[in-house]
Amino acid sequence: MPAQPKKRKRLPLSCDNCRKKKAKCDRNFPCSNCIKLSISHTCIYSSPDHINHTKSVTSVFNNESLPVHKTSSSVHSELYLLKSRLNDLETSITNTPVQPRLLYSSDGLSQADIFIESDNGLAKSNKDLLVNILPYDSEDETINFYFSEEDGSRVSRQPLPFIFLSKRDPGAKFFWLIKKERKTKTNIKEIYQFMNRTGELEEMKQMAKVKFGGRYIKALEDGYSIQDVKESLSIYGKELGLSFHTADISELSLEQKIAAIIPDSVASCKYLTSFFEYLYPFFPIVDEMSFRSDLTRILGDSADGSVNKTLIHIEKRTDHAVLSSYLYIIRLTYLLWFTNDKKYKYGLPGDVSSSYSRERQVAMDNPVPLEAATLAQECIDQCNLTRKPQLAVLQALIFSRVYDKFAPEIGEKFKGQETQLLDGIIMNLAIALNLNRDPDYALEKQEDNMKNLKRKIWHTILFIDLIDTMIYGTTLSADRDHNYDMKIPYYKEGNENIVDVQLEKDVIKSIACFRPLILSMDRIAKRLFDVKQRVKISIILDEIRDLEMLTVRIFGRFKCFLKPDFSNSDSFVIQEMYYYLNIKAFLVTIYFYFHIHFHEKGNPDLEFFYHKKVFTTLFYELAELSNLQTSVNNRTFGRAVTLILSPVISRIDHISCMVASSFCVRLTATLRQRMETIDSQNAQFTSKELAQDLLQMSLISARNSLARLSTTSIRYFHSWKINKVHLFGINLVRETSMYECSNSSVTKCAKFNYTNQQ
Repeated sequence: MPAQPKKRKRLPLSCDNCRKKKAKCDRNFPCSNCIKLSISHTCIYSSPDHINHTKSVTSVFNNESLPVHKTSSSVHSELYLLKSRLNDLETSITNTPVQPRLLYSSDGLSQADIFIESDNGLAKSNKDLLVNILPYDSEDETINFYFSEEDGSRVSRQPLPFIFLSKRDPGAKFFWLIKKERKTKTNIKEIYQFMNRTGELEEMKQMAKVKFGGRYIKALEDGYSIQDVKESLSIYGKELGLSFHTADISELSLEQKIAAIIPDSVASCKYLTSFFEYLYPFFPIVDEMSFRSDLTRILGDSADGSVNKTLIHIEKRTDHAVLSSYLYIIRLTYLLWFTNDKKYKYGLPGDVSSSYSRERQVAMDNPVPLEAATLAQECIDQCNLTRKPQLAVLQALIFSRVYDKFAPEIGEKFKGQETQLLDGIIMNLAIALNLNRDPDYALEKQEDNMKNLKRKIWHTILFIDLIDTMIYGTTLSADRDHNYDMKIPYYKEGNENIVDVQLEKDVIKSIACFRPLILSMDRIAKRLFDVKQRVKISIILDEIRDLEMLTVRIFGRFKCFLKPDFSNSDSFVIQEMYYYLNIKAFLVTIYFYFHIHFHEKGNPDLEFFYHKKVFTTLFYELAELSNLQTSVNNRTFGRAVTLILSPVISRIDHISCMVASSFCVRLTATLRQRMETIDSQNAQFTSKELAQDLLQMSLISARNSLARLSTTSIRYFHSWKINKVHLFGINLVRETSMYECSNSSVTKCAKFNYTNQQ
């Protein structure tokens, strides 16, 4: 039988989009079909033999011929990562060496100067961190995060916050039970009255007056007026950035109150300039030129070009919103000049530049009182959200949300439900303003700088929404796959929103560079918070694995942040650390969830493994968090580092204290049930001395986390609260009487079922 003629293998000449649509392609780059459909940024020739293949891939890194607005860095970068991953898989089969590959460089979209490892090499070099290792029991096992695997009951409205997870942990359960049994109702008023009758209270007051001198805080109970109390609080809190407006302004109108509390014109101008220099990269949601113009119109002109606070002119419906943003801006900028370290409360060491000293002195001489945030919220209340939506109102709401996240006096003001409500209001207002649609698709013509601003506002909202989901377990307010097509911002001459063009480029670079992380976290959030369906554990863990690898690839290990980085701006480095620490806190929460899940399923091997991942991340990978906190306190990374990083460091310390305390409880309960050595064939602890050493190490880890919390609690109210709780908890854990519990079932549940090797 004659051999069948071989079919000629045709070289695919069309771009991937035209091949998928089976449309005729003119084979240009980008092709006319992709330009017509406004998807030119996704036009690529995947065939390695095609003449346009190299051009379509390398143009992202070389910044060639294409206009900036027709090149999407995120799409090409993701495509390049996918191709690299395919290369890794093929390499693992053929055992051939892997060529190092390119990723983002220091300037964002140009040729990368640093070659990095393949996925396999990256996993091997970080095997001590257990990266890329996420085992599961069965390929078909499913899970729903809203229900307990133990009895099928609903666990919480928001299942992921660590405080809710801890209540399912055996050690924490035991702790809360003991705490509940010991809890006695304490009437503070009765104690106060008793101490007053016995004279102890007066004695303590005299001792406090001697110790604090002029910084003694007066009390209303001693007959002082509210203004006297505010004045004494302001004297005490001046070093911490916490002060009040001491004059009585309760009878004034809103505009008169604002005029009374804002600093003088020169100081206000310096605050505004410092915001656009140091804080704008983190909150790029206003246009500097138009914002200054609006403030000049509302507050009036002065001789030096700064604002004048004597007269406030409200002409438009949006003027109250502009004032609200302004009050939040000057209050946040004022907080830049304070640190959590007592050593630096009167100023920083001598190596600090003279410009910093002058700027800090302006802040100390012109404090922005706490009433600024209260009046900013009153300004927002003046804006009726049911009327025609306005961009200025949206900007004020975002600043309100930002202030609640970073201001030290707020603490944990908003929980999951309030967060869900506020994020939903902001997101729906943004959609009502059509910010979910890219301005290029709008019928009306818009200025380039306004297009750029809208893109940055939208991506800022998405990031805030995603971070809140990671912290509080709230539902995402935006569906990335269906209800928006906003492009990432890009720079071209004339579309900047601030005077400093280089800073504008840094802001755009950060959004582009961190976008793969945002997409990865978004995919995970959708899997985790699907209320109706059960999702395969294997699929969730694959998504977690991708995030692990992407985090290591982009940031490296934690100790890399402790080395000076002169290739990027201070703001970019701070953003890197902010992303990194938030992702690590999120991953630890996921690991802890699966630790509890496999405990409830009765699988001690997987329960132990995810317990080990929690400890590896918190007490090994992040062991140098104290060194970072020292750098945060002395501002090694720039002005904004304390304000931006303190909340996330506090949250990680909070989680570390809870994990270490729970471990100590379980280990102590296990030791008390095994006072004598048990045969090793029973797969139980055989060395009491080794377990005692492990217990002491866990207590040391808890104390280290508590020490960091104590530092942050100098200024941050929420840190102060949880510091008191953990201090009580660690002291309680060490008491032997705690484990003499009448509920033997709880005590039995608290013990470990790990093997001797584990």
